[in-house]
Amino acid sequence: MEEKFQCRKCGDCCRFFGETDNWLPLFEWEKDKMKELAEQKKISFEAKPIELIFDKKSNLAFFINYGLKGPCPFLINNKCSIYEDRPLICKAFPMGKNPYFVEEIMNINLPNCKSFTKNEWSLTFKEILGDESIPITRQDMAKKYKKLFGEECFFNSFIIGQIKIRISNIKEELIQSKKIKARKINKFDYEKYNAVPFFEFLRLKGLLNQEQKFNLINSLTDYNQIKNIIFSQGF
Repeated sequence: MEEKFQCRKCGDCCRFFGETDNWLPLFEWEKDKMKELAEQKKISFEAKPIELIFDKKSNLAFFINYGLKGPCPFLINNKCSIYEDRPLICKAFPMGKNPYFVEEIMNINLPNCKSFTKNEWSLTFKEILGDESIPITRQDMAKKYKKLFGEECFFNSFIIGQIKIRISNIKEELIQSKKIKARKINKFDYEKYNAVPFFEFLRLKGLLNQEQKFNLINSLTDYNQIKNIIFSQGF
């Protein structure tokens, strides 16, 4: 019996972000907004670059995401004090990855949420899959997730997937065209590099001016445009 996700407002997802690394991934514009809100509320806020990449051609280091160490400083009296401005990863929880963007459907991580014990999730997942002898497409799986987790979680997880694909495509295009020569930086060496966010890297590299950078970020977060993409995919 498939049940819909219901948030229990326990606050655990705001205190503990993951089993491997207790970091909440933030896009650069989200980090800037949260820093601004923290200053307004006089809250201590620090987010660090994660997954640094070095460009041998420009000698510049860049990164795709910031990481916010748990617990979230905006959790006050067990409530999110920036609920309307919370980052996409929070708006998408507990979906995390949208099945539409996952190559191997069975590799989707279980949600780290008290609303689903692992046993409950296993039963729900079997309910979603139905007859396992009949292959299920990523689109059909995504539709079932939308029903299970609701439109808001689905919509925001879709936005995250779209942004990641767009950034990945830009990065791969730069590598293929030999405009950058990239190598990953060992996490123990992060402090040796004065790394910048990806879109700022593109500006410093001379691939974007400030206005183009602003317009590109806006296009990535254009909810109406992304809604049209979602509807065109039959969701």
